[in-house]
Parts: sequence; structure tokens; C-alpha cells
Amino acid sequence: LIGAARAAGAQLYISGDISYHHFFVPDGFMLMDIGHFESEKEIVSILYSLLRKKFPNFVLQCTKALDSTNPILYL
Repeated sequence: LIGAARAAGAQLYISGDISYHHFFVPDGFMLMDIGHFESEKEIVSILYSLLRKKFPNFVLQCTKALDSTNPILYL
């Protein structure tokens, strides 16, 4: 997908999981790895809001897991 983004003219590719070798990209293109857990934690509420606006007559339900924890400890 990174190559497709570059071919489409993107200047930045944002992902929650980029492997080491993908960071060796030519100058002028940026990669941003925001973390798998962190990206999923925030995107659910954003997508829910977008869907509510786009489809106001649909019944939507969004449930947050009570035991959602990040297994990675940043020091």
C-alpha cells in the first residue's frame, strides 16, 4: 500500500504497523507509524462520528471493550 500511496501522489503515509525495512524510502516521502493499539483506540470514535453524520437514519451501536490494554510499555 505504501507504493500505491506514493504512485497516487501522496506525501505522507500513516499506518499503525510499519515494518523496519519500509522506513528506507526515498527523500520527499514521509512514513508515520502511530502504533497499532494507539491507532485503533482513537479511530473507533472517529469512524462512529463520521458514520452518524453520513447516515443519520441508521441505527448504530458502538461498544468499547472494558479490558482494552496496550501490551507495549514505552519507556
